[in-house]
Amino acid sequence: MAPADRSYTAVVASNGTAVVRIRPSDGISTWTISQLSVELGNAPTGAICDVRKNGYLVSPAIPTGDTVAGDPPTILQPSDTLTVEWAGCTPGTSGRVLMFFDDGSR
Repeated sequence: MAPADRSYTAVVASNGTAVVRIRPSDGISTWTISQLSVELGNAPTGAICDVRKNGYLVSPAIPTGDTVAGDPPTILQPSDTLTVEWAGCTPGTSGRVLMFFDDGSR
């Protein structure tokens, strides 16, 4: 098993939302995600951020900066999609996600 990290970025659209979509990149691996760090540094008061797996809430997060971690880890199979979703944000700003995971390789 090989620990790894990967970063993602999303730009807030004109409707105030941004979404990062995370899936195993090779289409056959299963990832074990131990931590997501989310940040949209200048998100206004009232903005929200949710982490979801296949549409189901995993955890809310503080939009300006937060860490989603702890047991149990999130298992992401090739058919799964993990999303980080911001709403109520300023168009044109950027949200960032840093993911720590095990990619299942040896």
